[in-house]
Amino acid sequence: MHAFLADIGLAIVVASILGILAYRAGQPLIVAYLLAGIIIGPEIGPQLVKDPEHIDLISEIGLILLLFIIGLEINPNMILRSGKLLLTTGLGQFAISVVMGLVFFSLVTGLAMEDHRVLYLAIFGSLSSTAIVVKSLYDKYELDSLHGRVSLGILIFQDIWAIIILALQPSLNTPGFWPVLRSLLLTVVITVAGFLFSKYVLRWIFARLDRSPEMVVSAAIGWAVTMSGLAGAMNLSVEMGALIAGLAISNYPYSLHVTARVLPLRDVFLTLFFVSLGMKIPLPDPGSMMYLLFLVIFLFVSRPLIVYPLVRLGGGSGRTGFLSSINLTQFSEFSLVIAAVGLSLEHIDKSLMSALLYGMVLTSILSAYSIKYNHKIYGVFHRWNAKRKMRKGLIEGGLASAPDSEEEVAPKKERSIFILGYHRGAQSMVDSLMSHKPELLEKVTVVDFNREILLQLQHYPVQGVFGDLSDRSTLEHIGLQRARVIFITIPDLLLKGTSNLRLVNLCRSLAPQAAILATADDSQRAQKLREAGADGIVMPDHYIGEMLARTLIRLEKKQEILEEMDAANEEEKLQG
Repeated sequence: MHAFLADIGLAIVVASILGILAYRAGQPLIVAYLLAGIIIGPEIGPQLVKDPEHIDLISEIGLILLLFIIGLEINPNMILRSGKLLLTTGLGQFAISVVMGLVFFSLVTGLAMEDHRVLYLAIFGSLSSTAIVVKSLYDKYELDSLHGRVSLGILIFQDIWAIIILALQPSLNTPGFWPVLRSLLLTVVITVAGFLFSKYVLRWIFARLDRSPEMVVSAAIGWAVTMSGLAGAMNLSVEMGALIAGLAISNYPYSLHVTARVLPLRDVFLTLFFVSLGMKIPLPDPGSMMYLLFLVIFLFVSRPLIVYPLVRLGGGSGRTGFLSSINLTQFSEFSLVIAAVGLSLEHIDKSLMSALLYGMVLTSILSAYSIKYNHKIYGVFHRWNAKRKMRKGLIEGGLASAPDSEEEVAPKKERSIFILGYHRGAQSMVDSLMSHKPELLEKVTVVDFNREILLQLQHYPVQGVFGDLSDRSTLEHIGLQRARVIFITIPDLLLKGTSNLRLVNLCRSLAPQAAILATADDSQRAQKLREAGADGIVMPDHYIGEMLARTLIRLEKKQEILEEMDAANEEEKLQG
């Protein structure tokens, strides 16, 4: 136990130091984590960590949490509605890539297509890294962009194919109908069982835990671990179990809150995953370098040749196709698992395993930079393509047609008005807007911890989010950085664990250009809120007092008028 904790501690310390240096230098953190693994690992470094299995155990937890969060962020109904674009790219990419890979690797290696090594090379070249793509796009806030959704859709289909391959690997030596059918049936059984249990049991459990946000997160993680363990017991991938667990509760109102709370935990474990990957990098040999060269050439040539036409065929723009191709130019962590199983089954040799490790490290580094600068790379490509079309038009003697529109279609309407806390004032504002300008509510997102209050919003065109309004990850996840107006409607007396002042500081750091309206209990707090960056202050007690005062003045005047009228009537009677 002491050695286990020491190895984990050393890995985290070295990764943190190099991560800080990389961050200050403006470099991708993945590069720092891989370098940390090389430094402390047993292959190239000074063997500071002598038992890499300690790190592997923790990194596997990171992959499980990653697949669980991916499942939480995927709306199955949205995937089904995505229709032609997502289905065309998701179903077509892997199948076409494997067929192309079988031909390519058979030609360049001189091996027969029936050789297991050719099949494994084709599979390795057809899968991309979910961990790298999701983390890189999430850090850029592009996971919900159209090219992000297409990339994620392809990755999900790739993961499904990888899970099927893992189930079929033991039967490659003696392939038959029954092992294949058994694996597919078990996958269907665990998926259906997970969704049915979620619908009829988990929903009831979560409804009774919604008053305790901590218990909601604990129950969700427990559900993910249970499904992963069940998948493992059925000789299926534990990562697949976590993905199904996330999908089963992705439509719950708590999914965003769970995601925000699990993200920091996932990031720690994923850091150890990349460190463990760096620890496995061996010294190079000629055989592995030859395989590496072939794998990298195939990866960078096949991705745009396959993904770009499929996106265009599915109705997507050239920009979406190009960016999706760039996003997927790395090898998958699933390939490492497949390779490890293949090595144990003697389907491949160590040189092919080493080539995959070097390829994943190399493409992880290159991919971190290519995703970071993907829009600039596309800009260069787009300008070159426009000039090419213009030259072609001139050569043919005609006018060059205007370039096709390359703008991505927004996946959904932009919501730029955020209400943090659905208190009485916010409720009255929504009711008033519903009566006078309902179209404005389509831009409104409400964040609150009270599920019963959020259920009331189903009758309005407002997006309701169950989550902690003081949690930075939650606010980033809902896109607060794109806000134009932010309302903080709950007074400090009712806030728990935070205050309007803290919320104003947090919102101002996330959305520097937004107009922020906060709530103050007195003039002294109102002044502090203005100094923190609030553009407007709502003081409910002050407004109520002013209203009562004006009402009282009107009543006094009315009483004076009535008394004057009575006096005038009496005077007229006396004169009469």
